[in-house]
Amino acid sequence: MLVLGAVILGLIAIGYGFHRLLTWAEAQGHIYYLKKPARRPPSLGLLEQIYKPEMEYVAEEEAGQYVRGEDDESGRDKD
Repeated sequence: MLVLGAVILGLIAIGYGFHRLLTWAEAQGHIYYLKKPARRPPSLGLLEQIYKPEMEYVAEEEAGQYVRGEDDESGRDKD
């Protein structure tokens, strides 16, 4: 029973150490672990804007979906 307790405590310590390693690596900018990166709207190249102007409209609409929330009839955000 004492050995089982020691194994469980050892696994918890290893898990915590791994968690601390991952949070350190995230703070250094190497990985995304707990915090997700902010979404950026897609960028269009100049040639794509010239040859496919409808794509610019689609990209603007998709970018606007991240900013806009759902509003009710009065214009206030839904809770």
